[in-house]
Amino acid sequence: MKTYQKQWPPVPSGWNDPGQGSGQTSRRAGGAKNPWVKQGCQLHIATYNARSIGNEERLTELQYELDRINWDILGISETRRRGEESIRLRSGHILFYKGREDNSLGGVGFLINKRISPNLQILKTISDRVIYITLKINSNITIKVVQIYAPTSSHEDEEIEVLYDEITQSLTENKTRYTLIIGDFNARIGEQCNSSQYVGQFGLGKRNERGTMLANFLEKEQLYIMNTFFKKRPHKKWTWASPDGITKNEIDYMLTPNKHIVQEVDVLNSFNTGSDHRLVRCRIVLNTKLERAKKFNSTQYRIDPDTIRDNKSIYSKRLTERLTKETTSSHESLDETNNRLVKELKETTTSLVSSKTKRIEKFTTQTKQLLERRRELIKDNKRNTVEYAELNKTARKMAKQDIRKYQENRIEELIQQNRGLNIFKKENAHKKEMIKLRDGQGNITEDRREILKVTEKFYTGLYESKIDNEYVRKANSDHKNRICNVGSEDLPEIEEEEIVKALNQLKNGKAAGDDIIYIRKVIQAT
Repeated sequence: MKTYQKQWPPVPSGWNDPGQGSGQTSRRAGGAKNPWVKQGCQLHIATYNARSIGNEERLTELQYELDRINWDILGISETRRRGEESIRLRSGHILFYKGREDNSLGGVGFLINKRISPNLQILKTISDRVIYITLKINSNITIKVVQIYAPTSSHEDEEIEVLYDEITQSLTENKTRYTLIIGDFNARIGEQCNSSQYVGQFGLGKRNERGTMLANFLEKEQLYIMNTFFKKRPHKKWTWASPDGITKNEIDYMLTPNKHIVQEVDVLNSFNTGSDHRLVRCRIVLNTKLERAKKFNSTQYRIDPDTIRDNKSIYSKRLTERLTKETTSSHESLDETNNRLVKELKETTTSLVSSKTKRIEKFTTQTKQLLERRRELIKDNKRNTVEYAELNKTARKMAKQDIRKYQENRIEELIQQNRGLNIFKKENAHKKEMIKLRDGQGNITEDRREILKVTEKFYTGLYESKIDNEYVRKANSDHKNRICNVGSEDLPEIEEEEIVKALNQLKNGKAAGDDIIYIRKVIQAT
């Protein structure tokens, strides 16, 4: 029996071995140690030819499979979605894609995990075959990930040359410290030829004509094809299988000029959404820790008023229990009473929302069992059997029925609650995000931070006062002269009817201030 031992890339110049004297080591899959890996930020970046995420069922199935693995960025080939768009899914992940305008063939996209979405800086499309994103890890380190989908062997070589020119364009634009090019290259690079330093010793099969064109491109751009630098068993290398299951090739790759950051490249056999491709994932380590989303996002909860309304009996009971425990002191000031009430309202609301954060399951148990059975057939190398084909067809049919049943049940619930269908549309609509904007000088920017600056500048100018400055200063001066000292006067009594009237004058769903308490007109005048 042959034994397979991990083969690490050579230690880059300038790197110190943290294992010497420091005791720091890092471990790759299989138990082997790589002594020169520095501790820092880890990212799991994957690429997958999904063979379509054009409808809700396929997109939901893809997210269901992703929940089972570690991932941060997923590059997708053959999205089969028209146009260009960036949307935030109900799960919180960002889907960014580019497809053709006239048909649903081809297309590329990214699915960015919500954990790292605050680090997104630029989302850029070159064509319906090449797109890229850049992430700002910290003030010094940025990384660019390029997703591509190469033409198949039925296309002319000129189209391949155009693709490589577009990849070169993506490399020269918005330069970053680290770069990764991933996707379906539709080329067999095979085993190492002519001792090329950019192709490792562990490729699969023999190189074809398109593989030669890819090898020349690697030499030109000084890119390492990382799949070939890690020794794997043959059944752990192939990424595409023919319909008859006889031919299996390695055509999905990870390229980078910074090969020292790539710590592992794996082909995941258990991940499958019915495609004839397998997911390829790499683990990279950067010399810093990832800035977490809490540095960018507010720590406050955004409370949905509909959540309170749907659970008003539970909310009323919890709030009553809290308020009855606290007794109003005779020495308590008005501000102290207000702060206490606000605190109790916020804590009660937060506890209610926290208990409702369970993810909505659209697939039934039966459908999940079919998907699990499909994974078992793949593990048993029965991908090309009649049983697998029938099971895959049944699973997709059941998934479509489950989503339709979920939507029907939700609509029925809303009707019983006397609420409109706009609530259902809002719940199921993916939030679109702006990916480019034209500033006042006519220049188009794609940097997300620059987009915010342009937007801020526009609205600042839009609502800026046009009144003469001298007139404003005079008005402010007169206003100051009219201020009276009322600190010694007693506050008048506030009637209950006045409070009810004031609350009912507030707009629905709007917060009264920084207490983030949303108002509903549920108080009736007595």
